Amino acid sequence: MKYPLFALCAAVSFATALTACGGGGSSTTTASTGTNTSTSTGASTTATVTTSATPITATYTAINNLQDLSAVGTTATFTNKGLGVAGSLSLRGLTISMTPNANADGGIAYGTPLTKSMAISSNTADSNLPAIAMLCQQAATGEGTNGAKSTDVLVASTSTRVTQASTLANQSFSIYREDCATPSGNTLTFNASGDATLVNTNNGTVSTNTITAANVTAGLNSTAVAASTGGYSVFSAYSYVKGNGSTAFAVVVHGSPTVSALTRGFVGVYAQQ
Repeated sequence: MKYPLFALCAAVSFATALTACGGGGSSTTTASTGTNTSTSTGASTTATVTTSATPITATYTAINNLQDLSAVGTTATFTNKGLGVAGSLSLRGLTISMTPNANADGGIAYGTPLTKSMAISSNTADSNLPAIAMLCQQAATGEGTNGAKSTDVLVASTSTRVTQASTLANQSFSIYREDCATPSGNTLTFNASGDATLVNTNNGTVSTNTITAANVTAGLNSTAVAASTGGYSVFSAYSYVKGNGSTAFAVVVHGSPTVSALTRGFVGVYAQQ
């Protein structure tokens, strides 16, 4: 992030709290295959092996960094033809090559224009595919992290969208992903009432901010509120089933200087795993 992540409500410095947020402690497997680097965390160790004669399709909600903040997302579709076999991803009018890593580590090699990706857990409908995916492209000057810019977060249609802060009560998140990286030192936690606390570490400076449950619920329903410092943000939350059968949550963060007709924006994700 080269510009602030803007506040969910003017009364709270949500911008500072979530700018370049991150967390540590994950166990990841990184594989450089094909045209991009794919990182997978929490994937199932037992993959559903398909063949090119029996492809499996899986749909996702795709949240793009330049979509209007009020938008829920568009539909993306994976066509999986098996481990080590080239399939495809249909995303925003593009057909992108995708090949699940042959070693079943949960990673996927994507074709252009994607340059990096991150996979979180595995899809209960097809364990060759992720429950959540972050897709990155080459960053423009002054954007992104280490040359990568997260343009889309994909959430499997087997997930359930969360629209009330109360559903997130007592949940915590220690890992944040943006630009296909996991910056450290940031957390998002919810108390029993659904109020959120954000701890942000930015260049060694730690700040803590809170958001009321009412404002969390507003943000979960695509209500973007201007910050006193300028700009807007919203976030979307989902529950999903991990590869081991347990339920986890993810919070997708989307911010921009404007509410609509975006020319700049970012998308990141907190996820349990």
